[in-house]
Formats: sequence, structure tokens, C-alpha cells
Amino acid sequence: MKRLIVAFSILAITAPAFSQDATALWRDVVRKCAQNDVLGSRLLYLGPSNDIGAGTIWRKTGFFRGYAVRWRLSDIEANANDRTTYIDPGQTTTCTGNAASTIKLDASVALNSKIYPVSADLSADLAKGRTTGVTVDSWRWEQIVEGPYDKKLRHISDSDLNDDINKPNRLVMSRALRVKGMNTDIKFDTNVGSDLKTKYDGKTIVIGGVTLSAKFTNETTLHLSSDQEFYLAGELRPLRQGNVSGTTSNIGQPANTTGGKARSELQRAH
Repeated sequence: MKRLIVAFSILAITAPAFSQDATALWRDVVRKCAQNDVLGSRLLYLGPSNDIGAGTIWRKTGFFRGYAVRWRLSDIEANANDRTTYIDPGQTTTCTGNAASTIKLDASVALNSKIYPVSADLSADLAKGRTTGVTVDSWRWEQIVEGPYDKKLRHISDSDLNDDINKPNRLVMSRALRVKGMNTDIKFDTNVGSDLKTKYDGKTIVIGGVTLSAKFTNETTLHLSSDQEFYLAGELRPLRQGNVSGTTSNIGQPANTTGGKARSELQRAH
């Protein structure tokens, strides 16, 4: 099996364009892997994340017409085994052959997590790269099963959570894209590479809760790899009185708000 390959080089991108450009990149990657545009046109790019998937509750924000995570699935159902009644894991699609994307993008943009942003130091280091290659081995759609999921929401015992999901402007991530077997090559200038080699060679970095192994393959190329499966993007649909609506939301840029912080903001919600 050959990995799906996408190559892109550095651009300067403003914050509001982050989500749109990264979405276009990953849509192109998966489209060429699947031979069709399985992602559709209403996609919310999250960046790597290990816990923001199907079934999470969101709210609309005034920040760049965006969205913020309100409740993670672990807040709704602590027992992971019980979630299998309303979360369909989906079928894994293996990427075979090689496909190159023509989309150009800053490495720090493509790899950053909008939910759990990387440190300023790591982001600045990634942005020093000239060109980056990304490979993934497989992908799958994880999605809610509407009936059982609606039933779960109607029988939530936590009164705060129950009251909150029935408020206006609440949405659910109805399906989430998971990828596995990501490898990334980042190329640096000679003088930059030598400085960063000591800093990262043979170590691990964490992006969105996803651990990547770092290794310099030569003086100017940093290889990042992860065997972890992680969420990358998803689609939002409105909640109407605690039930999932059939209408997909107009996707915007997510705010940097996690479920843990959201619980403490209940009294300030609109």
C-alpha cells in the first residue's frame, strides 16, 4: 500500500482565512483518496484533535461568525461503551496510490488545532519551513445515529446540561472526519534546520492531544509521524428543542473554547 501524498509550500495567511484554506487542503487530500468529494461543501475544519468528534455540542459565537465547543461527548456520556448505541464509527477507507495536491499552505496553519492551539513557540518554528509533504493512510466518517442520539439527549440527568442544550443557537457535530497514519515532512533553510534539530530531533510534540514523533531525516528536513487516529473536521447541524435538525449549519470559524471551559460559562450563555 502506498500512502496518499499531498505537497504544499508556505503562504502567509490571515487568521480569518485559516479555516477555509485548511479545509480546502484536506478536502483535496480526501477527495483524491476517495475518488470523489466526500466532504461536501459545509465543513468545519478543526485541525488535529483527539476528543472533538461526532455528538459534541456547539454554540454559535460572535467571533468571526464562528462556533465554540459547548459540551464534549465525554460530558454527555462518561462511559465510552454506552456511546456505541448512538455513534456509528463508520467504515475505514484505505488510501492507495499517490495523489499530489496543488494547494499551497503554511505548515503551521495546516497542522495547528483550532480547538487546542499549539504553543506560540511551536507555531513559529513550523512557520519557518519552506515546503511540507503530508501523507495519511486511511480515513473514515464517524456519525451520530439520530434516533438513539435524540433519545439520549431527552434522558440526560444533569439538569444544567439538559437546560443548556435546549437553549437557542445550539448545534451538534453530526459527523466527524477521522484520519490515521499521518506523516509530515517540513523543510527548513540550512541555518534554521541546524538550530531546530537539537530542539526537536528524537522527541515528541503534541498537537490537539495528538502525539507526533519528531525526527530530522537530514540537516534541513523534519519528519513528524503519528500512528494515532484523530479527528480533523466535521459538520454541524442545529439542535431544535434538544432534537437534531435536518439542516446543516453554515460553517464558520471555531472559537478557541473547549468543553471544560464551557461548563463554567453556563450562566453567561445566551
